[in-house]
Amino acid sequence: MKKYSIEDEELIELLRKSKLEEPSEDFTKRLTESVIGRYHKKKVPESIFDKYFGRFVLFFLVFSNLLFLYDLKLFQAEPQLFMGVIAFVIGLWLLMALMIGFRKPSLS
Repeated sequence: MKKYSIEDEELIELLRKSKLEEPSEDFTKRLTESVIGRYHKKKVPESIFDKYFGRFVLFFLVFSNLLFLYDLKLFQAEPQLFMGVIAFVIGLWLLMALMIGFRKPSLS
C-alpha cells in the first residue's frame, strides 16, 4: 500500500472540483488512506526496564511489609490472619495475571 502525504485542504478542494453526489474513485482512495493514516498508531518498542520495574517495586513493597509484620510478631499471635492475608495476596496476583493474560486487544 502506497502512503501519500495528503492534506485536508487538498481533499476539500478535490471534492469541490468534482461537485458530484458520489465521489470519484481517486477521492475515495485518497480519503480512505488519509483516514487510515490518522488512526494508525506507531508502536513504541517496550524496554525491559519498563516491563519489569513496576513488578520489582511491587514485590519489594509487599516483601518489606511482610517482614515488618513478621518483626512485630503478629503472625505468631494470629496464624489465621497470616494465612488469610497470604491467601488474599496470592489470589489477587493470580487474578491480575489472568486478567492480563486473557485481555482482549483494544481498538485504540
